Amino acid sequence: MRRLSKRADNARPDMTPMLDIVFIMLIFFIVTASFIHEEGLFLGRSNTETIVPEDMENSLTFRLLADYRIESKGRLVDLWSAAALIKEFHTEHPDRPVGIKLEPGARHRTMVRLIDVAYEAGMPVGSVVIQ
Repeated sequence: MRRLSKRADNARPDMTPMLDIVFIMLIFFIVTASFIHEEGLFLGRSNTETIVPEDMENSLTFRLLADYRIESKGRLVDLWSAAALIKEFHTEHPDRPVGIKLEPGARHRTMVRLIDVAYEAGMPVGSVVIQ
């Protein structure tokens, strides 16, 4: 009869190359993660001392109501109309800010979308004031 050797029972794959691959992948992800630069949202929060009430009366102001509604000058507008109003206002008065008033129950998603629309319309960063 033939006997099996003990070496065949203890045969295992060599894990050393696997460990090398794991360390190389770890180094790769650490190096690539250091190049990622995320930008945040700049919100110009109004202070009563910094903004003169006459400037805000002469500026374009949007009120954000509950249920994703936007109001400007007593009319309900959508985001595309708001973009047109902001472009027109910015060409006539490039130094005046755009104000956003948040009513109770207003959605912050709508505020962020309106700020994005204002920046896309050409308003400089920091010229959108949240009241």
